[in-house]
Amino acid sequence: MLLSTVLALCAPLPAPADAFDAAEDRASDAFRQQTWDEAAELYGALLETAGSRADAGRRQGWATRRGKSLIKARRFEEAMTTLLEARQLAATTGRDQPDLDALLGFTHVQLGDMERAIESLESARRGWRREREEDEDVLDRVTLMRQHAHVDRLLQAAYLQSRNSAEAYRVTEEARGQALVAMLESRRPGLLDPGPWTFERAQQLAKDLSTTIISYSVLGSEERVIGNEPPDERMVLAYVTSAERTAVAGVRLDDTAATPLTDLVLGLRPQVLGEDEEATLATLTELYDLLIHPFVQFLPEEGGSLTILPHGPLHLVPFAALLDRGDDGNEEGTFLIERYEIRYGLSAAQLEASRRRSDVLAAGSATGGLIVGNPQPGDERLDLDPLPGAEGEAATIASMLDTEPWLRTKPRKSAVLSAVEEASVLHYASHAILGLDSRLDDLGQSEDGAPSGRDLGVNANPGGLLVGKGVRIGGVDASVALAQEKVARVPLAGGIVLADGVLFSSEIAGLDLDARLAVLSACSTGRGRITEDGAIGLRWAHLAAGVPGVVSSLWTVPDGPTAALMVAFYRRMLNGETASRALRTAMLEVRQEHPRVKDWAAFGITGIGGLTELLP
Repeated sequence: MLLSTVLALCAPLPAPADAFDAAEDRASDAFRQQTWDEAAELYGALLETAGSRADAGRRQGWATRRGKSLIKARRFEEAMTTLLEARQLAATTGRDQPDLDALLGFTHVQLGDMERAIESLESARRGWRREREEDEDVLDRVTLMRQHAHVDRLLQAAYLQSRNSAEAYRVTEEARGQALVAMLESRRPGLLDPGPWTFERAQQLAKDLSTTIISYSVLGSEERVIGNEPPDERMVLAYVTSAERTAVAGVRLDDTAATPLTDLVLGLRPQVLGEDEEATLATLTELYDLLIHPFVQFLPEEGGSLTILPHGPLHLVPFAALLDRGDDGNEEGTFLIERYEIRYGLSAAQLEASRRRSDVLAAGSATGGLIVGNPQPGDERLDLDPLPGAEGEAATIASMLDTEPWLRTKPRKSAVLSAVEEASVLHYASHAILGLDSRLDDLGQSEDGAPSGRDLGVNANPGGLLVGKGVRIGGVDASVALAQEKVARVPLAGGIVLADGVLFSSEIAGLDLDARLAVLSACSTGRGRITEDGAIGLRWAHLAAGVPGVVSSLWTVPDGPTAALMVAFYRRMLNGETASRALRTAMLEVRQEHPRVKDWAAFGITGIGGLTELLP
């Protein structure tokens, strides 16, 4: 008996790391089951009983989860106390804590303390910016930006509630197009001036481009506590900038509206392709009333120039076709392209880089064009219809540029890759492959609205051909997923079909091109996964490769009307019109003979480009 007592006294005490396992399991179960009040109490009990017996890292985890549970239970005052405790415990590590700062910022907003909200959210942005800058891979940066974008939107709202629209605008511009701009600057140092985007800087850009810039933001509650909350939409914000001023205005999105904004936008392309013209025009009218009408007093006179910087789902909107039916519901109405020439940009910085790049290229010598038409692929899996209109389009445009077209079996991939870096204009009249996961929409969301973790970007459509797999930018496989918040690594989608294969977006983005203009006269070449850097696809790849202006499409385009549109477009440019004005004129011309929206409104130009002095 004495021996057993001595042995019991000498036995090691349970390790502190194991002492709270059962209680932690109960708390974790409540958290997973989303019984928030119970989870908060269980984590609170752990914190109260642990004292110094649990290490700081473990206590920080409990405090963070308790704070999240309290936020979800809408107990914001208690959440703030707990999150501050977690932040104090985390400070002992000496590392950035952007996740905690983001939670603190959200909670301050809920409590109406905008000053502290701004302080916490700016801290979160700084930490995440350093994290992104440490990653050399451009698609990782795009993905991380997408994961962190809710903080940028929440910070914009906090600045606006503090009546500081200038700082809100700075955040808006810093939150878009950054990966592309960083890529351009790494290849061409000095392309952009350093410093933040101010109203004055934006007004100078509008003056330089003789345009009015509309920079949109779609804002919601921006609640990302667990990380898988579906996004919501509460306001469309617009900064309308001319050479003289910047106006800031917003439109609240009514929760009782028949169709949410994203659903309205995503539903447009099926209407267009289904040739339901009545439904198409009704949607375009609704989008005009939401996106243009509230800001019409700030727009230029008819015949002027508009530059659209979309955000989120608005990257899928064909602004040229937005329809003003007036207050009296005029049946015919007026399309926006009838009033203005329209160009697009990914951000003010991208537009400025495009303008400077265009000026440099225009001052150099022209080397003619690479004009590809109706490639005939030998791969049986690419069971694609021939494009006689595209072949005629390429032949006509090549004749206009006094060069030879690359038709049918001539445009082989190795030859195209050799020629593409020397050409002053690139024109692809061909089939294109989008190659996005068919289970997701363009925003990377599944049918239930939640972000998906299976966005690998490897399923191409025709004939089951697998494209994009194993493509690398910066040495990282494009199918590798990042686990945070169920947002998978953004794929660089899309490819141009050639005679012996596909020229992928990832291959284009890795080139250093001197083309003044790229015209992607194929289906859905302006689409891709929608991120803060825009749609990551063929258009984005050409911009990243240094092309200052890219013409691309938003849906499957018809062969004949597209050929007519492109020939008219080049004819106008070669008569001295800018690319955006020439595209407007061509659209109006083609619409006379082909009035369906599907036939004339798919294309838009992003950036600044043209054919100045291109003819020999």
